Amino acid sequence: MQEKCGSEFLNPRAMRALERMGDLVVPRVGKLPSFTDLGCIEHVDSVLAYAPPEDSANLRTLLNVLYFAPSFVLRFLLRAMANPDRYPEFLAANFRLIDMGVRGVVLSLYYSGKTGTGYTGQTPHELMGYDVTRVPLDTVASATR
Repeated sequence: MQEKCGSEFLNPRAMRALERMGDLVVPRVGKLPSFTDLGCIEHVDSVLAYAPPEDSANLRTLLNVLYFAPSFVLRFLLRAMANPDRYPEFLAANFRLIDMGVRGVVLSLYYSGKTGTGYTGQTPHELMGYDVTRVPLDTVASATR
């Protein structure tokens, strides 16, 4: 059982580490909010609910370790994740996996359209003028006949 922090999958330390990593991946730029500003971390369980339990546990372990890391280590890790081929394969493979896990969760949350309860600004999609309209395939097929 996790300590109470609003997540079924992550404890408070892991949540804080994810916020720190999120702000490095998606900092505040112009009118675009940072990861933490947006408050989308409140919806982390909606992303992790579909991950295999072992993957969620591994992510939680990694984030618990990163909680104690100074900011320069987190920045190094992000650079290594973005450029894994600079390293021997046994390291590069791990950097790629960490990239998919951490950056994948951060970007999925940030661009989900969901915000935290305290956020009152526009979403990144609204600020970019991006709108997705989903049309069921059978509707498209019948319209082309």
